[in-house]
Amino acid sequence: MTFDFINAIIHLLYENPDVFITTLFSSAQNHYEMKKWMVEQNIDFQWLKRIKEDDLPLLTGRKEVIQIEALLRMDIQGELDAFIAKNRLETHYLLFPGKDQQNPINQCFIDKDYMKKLQDLYSGMIFYPLEAFDEDRYMFSNPAHILMQALFNADQWPGILKIHEDEICFIPVHSKDELEAIILNGVATQLKQDETFFIHLSDLHLGSKKHNSGAAALIRSLDNLYPSLPKENQTKILITGDLMNSPNRKNMYLASGLMNDLKKRYKADISFILGNHDVIVHGLNLLRVQKAKVVAYLLGENIKVLEKEKIILIKINSAYEGNLARGKVGAQQLEEIDEELSAITDLASYQLMVMIHHHVFPIDKADFLKKKWNEKKVLSKIIETSKELVDSDILIDWLEKRNVQYILHGHKHIPYFRKYHQFYVVSCGSSCGYLKESRMKYLSYNILKYDNQTHQMKVCLICYEAANGNEGRRIEVHLFK
Repeated sequence: MTFDFINAIIHLLYENPDVFITTLFSSAQNHYEMKKWMVEQNIDFQWLKRIKEDDLPLLTGRKEVIQIEALLRMDIQGELDAFIAKNRLETHYLLFPGKDQQNPINQCFIDKDYMKKLQDLYSGMIFYPLEAFDEDRYMFSNPAHILMQALFNADQWPGILKIHEDEICFIPVHSKDELEAIILNGVATQLKQDETFFIHLSDLHLGSKKHNSGAAALIRSLDNLYPSLPKENQTKILITGDLMNSPNRKNMYLASGLMNDLKKRYKADISFILGNHDVIVHGLNLLRVQKAKVVAYLLGENIKVLEKEKIILIKINSAYEGNLARGKVGAQQLEEIDEELSAITDLASYQLMVMIHHHVFPIDKADFLKKKWNEKKVLSKIIETSKELVDSDILIDWLEKRNVQYILHGHKHIPYFRKYHQFYVVSCGSSCGYLKESRMKYLSYNILKYDNQTHQMKVCLICYEAANGNEGRRIEVHLFK
């Protein structure tokens, strides 16, 4: 809850004041708790003091400053502007505790008394959570773009995000002395890393009216996110199948056009595989000639070497044969991939990453997403398991023997992060379609941070974007351990 309040103030200062209003008046309880928190942070608004308890039913759910001004007949914007003008040029610090609750510095970050003493010694604002983040994952609603630097570096928490006008940097913290030196004396060295960021898309289903409009929403979302991504290395975009809703010439041109647009907009390298919708028409497998044309046009390779990152992308076609709703790889395809891998010099020095459309293991939706009726029934486990690859056991054995660590897939439109044995499995939802939630609909995609020095993935951000573009974004942060 505290992070929502911090995020609201950052939005007020730097980005979107309406997020501040939305958070403040989301509910009566939230209103009282946020007002109390602001008093503790020495944030004082006279107009807030004049709001009576009887006013709250009328104000709850309002999302814009102009709405509150009209209802209360107060000059709220003027006071907000004065607050922004006073504080925007100051240097502010945001503290992000790590997951290890035994770490003394994490205890400092959520120690209210200690942080209050530190705040009294500093002229700017120090924002700190009053509780540790969730042990298994972090979920953030509508994070300000400024805060993305901290989310991208979640593997380096505990740390501090320093904000000074347009200068934003994240600094890992290892001791109380280091914390105080950074805040009180301005002694700080910005974190320098050699990283590559991967944008994982899937299940675009271009060719249907809904998904074509979803492609425009995806571009808007990526346009907002991309400026926050570090640019030391070229961004990589991975698409794990179902580029089209059904394969025909028009849809192939739509898919090709979108990939060219992504490549130009974000100066990105793009890799993709096929899904079942790319090779079937209304549930029927394509005739051999037509299927061959689609595969030749879209696919082109079984493996791709990313030399800078020392990664080999293994592009497995699970829509190769059999029941395309379940997917099958086939022994012959694995033999062909082995043959290509055997030609690579010093193969052991590369990290192997698999792209596949169908899922290899059972998957679950995020808690906040609405579940379909069949996922609530007693038979849900049977239903989920029945949708695995036909030859998943054979594929898993093949992956284990080749020391594959990372598996990226799509197919069921369910964003997902899980570790199975040696594998990290990252599933992408529909990047142009929508996941239904109780109040709104989301498209989704994943952001993965890769360390080029250790050749390991570090952070996975699952991004849910409201389809209407007005309700903001949810970001779920997972760590590769």
